[in-house]
Amino acid sequence: MDFETLQVGANWYKLPWRQFGDPIQQWETLPSFLAIEYTVMIASLVALWHATRTDKLMHWIGSIIGGTCNDTFFMLLPFCDNFWQGQGTIMLTPRMPLYIPAMYSCFMYYSIIAASRLCLSPFSEAAAAGLLAAIFYGPYDICGPRFLWWTWHDTDPAISKRILNAPCGSTIWILTYTASFCFLLRFILSKERASNSVLRFGKVLLAGITAIPLFMVVMSALQFLSMDIIGIPGPRTLFLTVFVYSGLVFHGLFSGETAAKQLSDTASQGGDRILYASAFCYFCALMFVIAFSDPQAHVSTGVHQVFGDCGVISVDIMGYNREENVCAAGPVAASAPDYSITKCGHFDGSIAPSKEGASSEWYTVCGVLSPEPMHELGGVMLLCSMGIVAYGLCLLRGIRSRKPKRG
Repeated sequence: MDFETLQVGANWYKLPWRQFGDPIQQWETLPSFLAIEYTVMIASLVALWHATRTDKLMHWIGSIIGGTCNDTFFMLLPFCDNFWQGQGTIMLTPRMPLYIPAMYSCFMYYSIIAASRLCLSPFSEAAAAGLLAAIFYGPYDICGPRFLWWTWHDTDPAISKRILNAPCGSTIWILTYTASFCFLLRFILSKERASNSVLRFGKVLLAGITAIPLFMVVMSALQFLSMDIIGIPGPRTLFLTVFVYSGLVFHGLFSGETAAKQLSDTASQGGDRILYASAFCYFCALMFVIAFSDPQAHVSTGVHQVFGDCGVISVDIMGYNREENVCAAGPVAASAPDYSITKCGHFDGSIAPSKEGASSEWYTVCGVLSPEPMHELGGVMLLCSMGIVAYGLCLLRGIRSRKPKRG
C-alpha cells in the first residue's frame, strides 16, 4: 500500500496547512483550543521533568510513542478514519497537532505513575492506570467536539453511541489501551533493569505497538460479554469495562496483594507533588472551559470529513456501512450536535466546502450550542472533581504516609 492510498480526499501536500499558526488568530477563532493546547503541552513538559527526576523517562517516551503509533494507525487507514484534529498553532502534519503526542504523554504517563504509587500487582495496577486515564481523558473528550478541538465522523458506527456527546468507544479505548500498555510496560521494564538504553527503547516501542492488538482483543471480548454488537460499543460495554477494571483494583487494594515497593526517595516525593499540581491545573482548565466558553464563538478551518454527494456508502474496519461524505446540509447524525457548515456566515479566512479539490476536506465549520449544556457541564465538573481527588489520593499517598513523626 503506497502513501497516496492511505490518504482520504486531497493529498496532504495539496492542503493549505501551516506548520506554525498565529496564536492571536487562534485566540479569535478557537480561544478554548489555544488554552487547552498550551495547558497540555506544559503538562507534558512537567511530566518530562518528573520522568527525568524519578528515573521514569522510558515511561514518558513510551507514552508518546505508544499513543502516537495508535493514533496514527487509526488515522491513516481509510476504513478506520473517523476523526479530524483541529489546526493547532504547532502542527506536525495537516492532521496531527504537536499537542496530541503531548496529550498522550499526559493521560498515559500521569495515570501510569499514579497507579504505580498504589503498590498493586501487575493486573490491578494496569486496571487502575486505565481507570485513571479514563478520568483524565473523559472531560477532555466531552469538551473537544463541543469546542471544535476535533470533529468526529458523522455516521461511523463505532463512535455513534455516546454519553454526554463523548463516544462510548472512545472512553473504552482510552481505558483498555492504557491498561494494556501499562501492563506490558511494567512486564518489559521489570525484566532487565540494567539493559542498555537502545534495547530498552526497543522494548518500549514493542510494548506500544503490541498494546494496539491487545486492547482490540480486550474491547471485543467486553463487547461480546455485554451483548453489544462487536464494533459498535455502547453504554453496556462501557459500564461493564468500568465494573471489571474497578473490581481488579479493589481486589488488589483489599486482598493484601500488593507489590513489595515503597516510595522512599525524596526526589520522587517532591516530583509527585509537582505532577499532582500540574494535573490539578489541567482539570481546573477544563472546568473553566466548559463553564465559560461559548461554542458559537468557535470556528475551525482545517481538515474535516470529506464533503461530497449524499448517499455514498463505504465500510468501516468491521464491515459496517457508513456515509462516506458530509453533504450540503452538514452533519445529520451523531455529529449534528457538534458543528454546522451552513450557519457560519462569512468572515475573513472562511472556506466553503466544495466537492472537488482541497476544499472537499479542508473547509470551515462553526460551533453550535449544546442540546444538553447543563448535562455536559455537570459531567465535566464531576469527572474533573473525581480526577482531582483520585490523582491526589495516588500521588500524595506515599508523601503523607512518610511524613516524619514529631516528638
